[in-house]
Amino acid sequence: MTYGKFIYRADSEYDDSPWERYQFPEMYLSHAQKFENGWVVFFVPRRAKEPRGYFAEAKLAGIVPDTRHPGRYLARIEPGTYMDFGALVPFRVDGEVVEKGLLNEKGELSGRKQLAVRELSPEDFARIVSIGLGSEHSEGQNGELGDVTGGCRKIRHRRVWQVDHISNTSILSR
Repeated sequence: MTYGKFIYRADSEYDDSPWERYQFPEMYLSHAQKFENGWVVFFVPRRAKEPRGYFAEAKLAGIVPDTRHPGRYLARIEPGTYMDFGALVPFRVDGEVVEKGLLNEKGELSGRKQLAVRELSPEDFARIVSIGLGSEHSEGQNGELGDVTGGCRKIRHRRVWQVDHISNTSILSR
């Protein structure tokens, strides 16, 4: 399973609707293809008008050329897989960067943070989704999450969701 991150700005020139599609230029195509048909998180950067942080996850259904905009591509979101976290996951938690893959060998932020489309490690993806879904505030049996990458668990987040990133499913259950 491969995971990725899309940087999203509501005020950008791109035709993005995170619950449906993410548009990006050709320079990011090789990056996006690495996690095609995998899972992504969406992140609002510091320079955006919106508050900074990770805000949702979704599964990519595929990548296609954008016929309306030559040189751009659309990452299509698999219907029914987009899930808003409800609250932003901050860039740093307790003074530490949530996305450890952004750190260089000295433990400092690297230039990777500038890439609008990039791969995430399974550990970074699991950490972001776990915080975003509030696993640290889980309640009883319906709130049990455990390791996000470890199989299907029920969690509480507005409704009860079953999330299983190993088998590529995200199912709303009642």
